[in-house]
Amino acid sequence: MEYKASLDLTSKIITGLVTVLFLGIALSNFWMIRTQWSNWTQVGANIFLTTFILMIYGFCYILRPLGYTVDGNRITVKRPFKNYVLDIRKVKKVIFANTDSMKWTLRTFGNGGLFGYFGKFRNKTFGNMTWYATRRSNYVIIETTDNRRIVLTPDDPKMINEIENQMRK
Repeated sequence: MEYKASLDLTSKIITGLVTVLFLGIALSNFWMIRTQWSNWTQVGANIFLTTFILMIYGFCYILRPLGYTVDGNRITVKRPFKNYVLDIRKVKKVIFANTDSMKWTLRTFGNGGLFGYFGKFRNKTFGNMTWYATRRSNYVIIETTDNRRIVLTPDDPKMINEIENQMRK
């Protein structure tokens, strides 16, 4: 079964602001490159900075979660570049976490708003987690047999029922 994963308001605002900021930096760098063509150090720095911010933007875009599917023996996080697939037989338990238990979650190596929230996170309640989220609500935490925690945030939190049904098969 397919589950949508739409961005929350905070992520939409962050994505919009970062898009405008990166576009502004890129355009100003292209203008500087055009006007300061004789200063090779400045031109090189502007090309490097423009390339770097476009790579960050592109990386976040291709790794963003688009939705989730639960079918047969697997849970799939749909992404533009490479889907993440988890075998249901490796799932130990599934929890619906409320927003209070997710307060004070720290991003240790991940993205905190540009096209969603994904990467490595940590908090006091659950410890280390890998997020494939698009919102800061509807937290579905999947604990695997090797004690990893994966966080999904479907629009419909009834996804937990589907995962539990597939685990019983």
